[in-house]
Amino acid sequence: MQDHERLTIPTWNRAKLESKIDKINRRCERFGWPLVGVEWGETREAFVVLNEKTNTRTYYDVVDVAITTPRVGFDGWHFVAKLEKHGDSFHRNVIFAVPGETVPDDYRTAPSKCDHCQIDRERNNTYVLVHEDGSHKQVGSTCINDFLNGYDAEGYATMLQSIAVLFDLGGDPDYDDFYDGEGGHRNSAGVDTLPYMATVACVIRADGWLSRGKAYESGLHGCSTADMANLLMDPKYVSAMSEEKRGKYAGHPEDKDKAKAVLEWLRSDYFDPDVRKLNDYEWNLSTVVADDFVTWKQTGIAASAFPAHDNYRGQQAAARQAKRDSKWVGETKKRLDLTVTVEIVRRIEGYYGVSTMYIMVDDDGNKFICFYSGHSFEADEGDQVNIRATVKKHELDKMGVKQTQLTRLAPGKGK
Repeated sequence: MQDHERLTIPTWNRAKLESKIDKINRRCERFGWPLVGVEWGETREAFVVLNEKTNTRTYYDVVDVAITTPRVGFDGWHFVAKLEKHGDSFHRNVIFAVPGETVPDDYRTAPSKCDHCQIDRERNNTYVLVHEDGSHKQVGSTCINDFLNGYDAEGYATMLQSIAVLFDLGGDPDYDDFYDGEGGHRNSAGVDTLPYMATVACVIRADGWLSRGKAYESGLHGCSTADMANLLMDPKYVSAMSEEKRGKYAGHPEDKDKAKAVLEWLRSDYFDPDVRKLNDYEWNLSTVVADDFVTWKQTGIAASAFPAHDNYRGQQAAARQAKRDSKWVGETKKRLDLTVTVEIVRRIEGYYGVSTMYIMVDDDGNKFICFYSGHSFEADEGDQVNIRATVKKHELDKMGVKQTQLTRLAPGKGK
């Protein structure tokens, strides 16, 4: 057996998780494999902040669960990952690793070969296996059973990938299609990269970011940012929306600009494996957006680039701030006139709708933060603006840097 990290789920999703595990275990029983082990923890209370401005919270019950995966050997071999070919003019693979396994970096750019039959032909999917002596093999799906002397390896691999879904691994691939055959060239239906990414930016601007994992935890399956963007790419869905909803998701030029900035970052040297070591997520992300077409199966990975980019920019801003000597400014409940440079603009979804978080710095290196939901002020990253605001409180950020939190933000005359 192989231990995995614990999951924490809301109690209303416990029955759904148990049902999925029961289905997996029925497969295990049919083939005589050890069962998936489940160890439930105690129910406890958790909360989520619904409004950053007012610190409004909602409380709900969660439970921890530890899942152990059966390890079945086939003549000393077991599965490590599925490799899904991406692109036609170059060898880049999206890596779907079995939970707990490590995939050698060489397989990220391995051609779609089969080490068993040695036949060089086009394959959409191949599978990596490791032997107990540490050696690896890359095998095509039509050769796996023969390679493993007739064992039902396909059933076992499908079972492992079903477990991977429980841990939300692999960027939400369709594991029900884990073994979809191979042979001639086949293009999966999808969408042009830039229009799709601009639509994701539009959804984030309107609703804030909601991952598929968080949507599942919150009982909002199918309502994630990526899922909403997928729906908006369908003209029939858009035409059926109410006029109010169409207005809400009407694209703005800033959405396309945001998408271009994210794509430029993903295609920069930051994601060059010769410049820095990439983890599997970073590799998959840069691979999925490497050309101008994204398959529907990979839109979830592509959409996740936006919070990844936000985190990167936050880290860069924190690094710059660490070199400054930020001090608290003004007195609480007193108005200030300031000239500041906007460093971070981020849309945040709260209980009362979407607010905008501005992180700003003045010429003396003092840091300011404000959560704004009005309509009289708007600024982009890099803008130098004059503002008038009230000091809400003085605090330390996560890095221990002094920051002044502002409220009642409005255009001003500067200091």
